[in-house]
This record gives sequence, structure tokens and C-alpha cells, in this order.
Amino acid sequence: MLSKLQLLGNTLKTWEQFKAAIRQKESSGNYKAINKKSNCIGAYQFCESTFYQIQKDLKIKVSTSEFLNNPELQDTFFEALIKRKFSIELGEGNISTMLRTAKVKFGSNITVSGLYGAMHLGGAQGLIKLLIKNKDRKDINNTTVSSYLKLFSGYTIPYYSMKFDTDISNFQETTNKQTGKVESNFTPFIFIGVGLVISILLLKWIWIVRFSK
Repeated sequence: MLSKLQLLGNTLKTWEQFKAAIRQKESSGNYKAINKKSNCIGAYQFCESTFYQIQKDLKIKVSTSEFLNNPELQDTFFEALIKRKFSIELGEGNISTMLRTAKVKFGSNITVSGLYGAMHLGGAQGLIKLLIKNKDRKDINNTTVSSYLKLFSGYTIPYYSMKFDTDISNFQETTNKQTGKVESNFTPFIFIGVGLVISILLLKWIWIVRFSK
């Protein structure tokens, strides 16, 4: 019998495919891309504030030119951005809740990679507003956060997919078991309650009969 991890590995596309999909959507895979509308740069389209923030996170300093001419560095920045989005901006403790909510609203095919996709476009606040307030943010190209949530679901993200997608995969099954357990625990209390009511009514009847003579 296949384990959860094996099933997950057989279901989701690879990490390399995920990075390639993000690059293709953001820049047609061009590591030297510069968006004249937003001033975002590189294959993953890092905007200025994010570009400098990730440098702080990685404790390095690079020029725009060095960044654009170094695909490996851009991949490293992208991995650091994922960690920032999940661990700092969204908060790892909120991932399971967000994933469950996304599955309810947008279908069971939503995975943790889709959550990242949504945050790549709209940030953690964009994802939260979509799932909690039903507000679907758009970028300058009229691309919606929900479209990225769906588009980028179904991929593997190291650590996050194995931790959260496997936990959520059996969510319904676990919920059903818990519900069944709760129902079975209530059963004896129901019988006890009925028994008490009958006993009280019986005592009341005896009392009435006794003093009515």
C-alpha cells in the first residue's frame, strides 16, 4: 500500500516544473526580462521592494545587472521568497486553515502550491482577502489572484507540500471519523437522559397516586 508521501509524489507535478511554470507565466521564461509597466525584473518578476527585501533575508547585496545575468541567483531568490511568503507574511500556522478554505471555495484540486501562486501575484494580504473577504485583487494586467490560485495548484513545493498537502488530503476522512466518534459518544448520554425523564415521570405519578387517596 502506498504511503501518503508516495501518493502525493505520484499526484503532484515536480518542484522544477513549478518553478518553470511560474517563470513561463511571469516572463515567458526570460531571466533578463524587465517589465516597463511595473519595473519588475527577472524570470520571476521581482519588484523593487521584494528584490531588496530578499537581499536582506539572504544577507547579500547584488546589483540589478548581476541579478539579471545570474539565473541560479534568481532561483535562489525565488526559494527565499516562498519561505518569506509562507513563514513570515502568511504565517505557517495559518497555512492549513487557508488551504481548507481554498478547497471549499475553489475545489479539492487546490494545493499549497496554489496558495503560493496567489501570493506571488497579490501577496499574503491578497490571498487572505480572496479567501476570507471574497475580494479578488487584480494586477496591472487584470490578472486575478484566484486565477493564480487555480493555475499553480498541483505542484510540489519542498517541505510545504509534504507537510500541508498530506495533512489536508485526508481532511474529509478524518472529519468523518471525528464526527462518527462524537455521535457515538453522545449515544449513551441520550439513553441516560431518556431514562432520567422516565424515572422522574414515574416518581411523579406514584406521588400523585399516593396522595390522591
